Amino acid sequence: MTRGAFFAVIGVALPTMAAATALNLPGTASQTAARAAVLGSYAMPVGPWRAGTIPTLSTEGPVTRRAYRLPGSDRNTLEMLTPLRAQLEQEGYEILFQCKTRDCGGFDFRFQTEILPDPEMHVDLGDFRFLAARKPAADGAAPAEVVSLMVSKSRGAGYIQITRVGASASADASSDTRALKSTKTRVELDRDTQTAGDSSFSRQLEGAGRLVLGDLDFASGATDLARDDYDTLSTLATYLKAHPDRQVVLVGHTDAQGSLSGNVEISRQRAQAVVDRMLTKYAIPEAQIRAEGIGFLAPRASNLTPDGRTRNRRVEAVLSSIE
Repeated sequence: MTRGAFFAVIGVALPTMAAATALNLPGTASQTAARAAVLGSYAMPVGPWRAGTIPTLSTEGPVTRRAYRLPGSDRNTLEMLTPLRAQLEQEGYEILFQCKTRDCGGFDFRFQTEILPDPEMHVDLGDFRFLAARKPAADGAAPAEVVSLMVSKSRGAGYIQITRVGASASADASSDTRALKSTKTRVELDRDTQTAGDSSFSRQLEGAGRLVLGDLDFASGATDLARDDYDTLSTLATYLKAHPDRQVVLVGHTDAQGSLSGNVEISRQRAQAVVDRMLTKYAIPEAQIRAEGIGFLAPRASNLTPDGRTRNRRVEAVLSSIE
């Protein structure tokens, strides 16, 4: 079978709309999530994260975001990205920016980029690639079309997110509601498998790429750990000692009370408090663990209720690399 025959066409065009640029993904790829807006905006990164910011190209128009999972993919991120880049270039797109992991800005780039949530779109903080492209309008008057690609992997699958703005997104948008209905059940089953079916700490961490340290408790605005012992920290220490080649980032989160900048600092301090505990109590090497904070930018519950705010004040362990 030829490589071209192995690929399946992704992209739906309606008769009343301009044809969408068809991107060919491996035949095993399945859509895990889709978001669409008939009129929206997208700040597409066109440079790496530096000195606290990412240069972006602001665009408006129909916007779609689609995520795909490639189960059991033996392709690395470059092998997944290269044929998609070639297709965009053949369609007349200009590549504005592309980068890999640290060259992008690592953690900071990932969490300041508009990515669909895990597990639908998993991004390994130690192995991802990003590409931004633009296609001028044929008549020179209509807005240009833009496309960005985020490609990453977990231990057992590859992940691709395609974000479009412009005519191609307009053709995609009308099909997204139907696509979401067809994928919702499978995505929910995947999530259940990762959390309930795989009961061990290591399988949850490696399967989803992240794990909420659920027994940690922080009062609103507080950064200190309230107790001396936590089961999740003991288990995480055991995991890291058993896998000295693994590295994790402890990511702090807050509720939405207060300013973003203040909450980012609080969340970083919470994560650092956990790192300090891991270093002093469990003698985990500094090279295996570090702290980051993203404030209230990634809630897992509504901030409109006391229970939701409590759930949002948390620290997650994110598997960042396997050396």
